[in-house]
Amino acid sequence: YLCRLDLNQLHQVFLSLQLELQTPSCVVGLTDLADRCRESFIASSYEGVPSQLQKQVFAAVCRVQKEGFVGANVEILEEAVLEDDGGGYSVDILLGGLPSRQRVVIEVDGPSHFLTVPCPEGDGAPSRVLNGRTALKHRLLKLMGWDVLQVAYYEWDQLADTESQDGYMCELLSKYAASASARQ
Repeated sequence: YLCRLDLNQLHQVFLSLQLELQTPSCVVGLTDLADRCRESFIASSYEGVPSQLQKQVFAAVCRVQKEGFVGANVEILEEAVLEDDGGGYSVDILLGGLPSRQRVVIEVDGPSHFLTVPCPEGDGAPSRVLNGRTALKHRLLKLMGWDVLQVAYYEWDQLADTESQDGYMCELLSKYAASASARQ
């Protein structure tokens, strides 16, 4: 018997093997199991609840759109599930309707998405690295053709007010803003 967590992890294994090996043959003979795993993973993805940090970032993206930095035709979705073209992953913020069929998501990564690694010399500040689950998600989304923009909590927390938050978002989205504005 496989519990939901087991099914979800197996889905990520199947997805990773398919994308890394660039062949669906790794699940031959396991299609029923792979389908069960995918269905379980997608169902779990719909259970996501935005954090306060994610709500702040989403609000900043909406503000910069209203200010004209991101094209008015760009659709901004919070907690979108990429059932068909994203392996069933839930993404924090999806930017839809970008020109040239650009596929862009913003992942808001709070403290639970990071591991703290001590400085090898012992005299410097510890560094933060993505935990395995988050790193795998980012890597698989990129392999599926998504641009993954990351907002790390420790960077966001240093922004003093909405003006600095909006400036941060403008910088993060600058690559996409020019092409979205040109299309209008």
